[in-house]
Amino acid sequence: MTERRAGAQHQGLATQDVIWLASATRRIDNSRHQSDTQRLALMSRSRIPGRERAYGAGADVCSAVPLVLGNAGRMAASSVSSEALAMEALEWLVSQARPYGDGLAWTGTPTAPEPNPNPNLYSGTAGVVMALLEAYRHDGDDRWATAASAGARTLERLVDHYLHDHSLYFGAMGVAVALGAVGDQLADAAFRSAAYRILGRVRSDFDGERWGDGFELLAGNAGIALGALRLGEVDLAELAVTPYLTTSKPTEHGLTWENRRGQPARRHHIPHGTLGVVFALAATAPATGRSDLMQFALAGVADVVARNEAGPEGFLVPHSDPQQQHERIERYSYGWCHGPAGDAQAFRLLGQLTGEASWVSLEERCTPCSPRDFHAAKCPASGTTTAAAAAPPACSPSHAIARSNTVTGGTSPTCSLQT
Repeated sequence: MTERRAGAQHQGLATQDVIWLASATRRIDNSRHQSDTQRLALMSRSRIPGRERAYGAGADVCSAVPLVLGNAGRMAASSVSSEALAMEALEWLVSQARPYGDGLAWTGTPTAPEPNPNPNLYSGTAGVVMALLEAYRHDGDDRWATAASAGARTLERLVDHYLHDHSLYFGAMGVAVALGAVGDQLADAAFRSAAYRILGRVRSDFDGERWGDGFELLAGNAGIALGALRLGEVDLAELAVTPYLTTSKPTEHGLTWENRRGQPARRHHIPHGTLGVVFALAATAPATGRSDLMQFALAGVADVVARNEAGPEGFLVPHSDPQQQHERIERYSYGWCHGPAGDAQAFRLLGQLTGEASWVSLEERCTPCSPRDFHAAKCPASGTTTAAAAAPPACSPSHAIARSNTVTGGTSPTCSLQT
């Protein structure tokens, strides 16, 4: 283990799990001495009816934020009802598992045809395995560990068939994260070894700039960097984020990046836009000791903050600029993918890393902009322009963004929310 990889284990952000799910302490099985087969059979008896939905870290059945690094997505189980809901979700997930060799697998949806188990983190087995591990850590119920281990056995068998995609949410890196988590939490060296074998293949397929057309958090470099940090591979994380320093696009207020090869750079949020790149740059900066990564992250977030259309007490940035035209895409979203629920987590990370209280303020400003507040006229209606905002954004040109030299080779971009 290299010194830098070992040091990453002590970076608090790099040791957090992907998804947290509160679960009740109620148990179906009364004995810890049953065989794995008996316990898995017992878990699958109670099937909870549900509508067609996806599994994995991106599925709505796990109502937590699927974000590598940091605990911004954690939900406190504040009531008995939330505990019960989480327990039912877990039991429903396990009831939908399908045998696969000596393990378990989950398809993209309950009615997906067999044999086509989906291994990925976003909508398949890897995401379910991470949720089960979080549940096991929460209440210590061996049922969740047993199912997670069975899922990991399937991932180990499937990954060779899916290494054409290297990304965190849809490909090999997400599988590696899940296998590494099972290996660490359940003390299984075989799963850890499998995770690092995958990382070796991901590293070898890097083309000098990226791993494919995707260049974002879900399907590109940013997500691969975060997965590498989670597994302590700082050098791989640095390899993944460094191309963002030479591919940034200058804007009036900072920087942005394309999310996919050949597409215009117009998305702003965590999974497909600027803040996903910001998150990866900021998370990698302290692990590598590179201040330039943080400077580019701050210039990226400056562009997003400048687009706030909710005034000084809220935070709401459009889906895209210019607006992506599609009948299913509205101007504003409120969730993790394209809304303030995801934006807040980038602000929280920056607050943790910089110690500046202004980032905490921005995080808190994301809270009022929910669909309920939208109807209460606390957030802008569709069609509101930036010029109509009640106050200028906190991070503006007057706050020292040296944007003009970012691409031409002059000073690195800097931005601070300190006024």
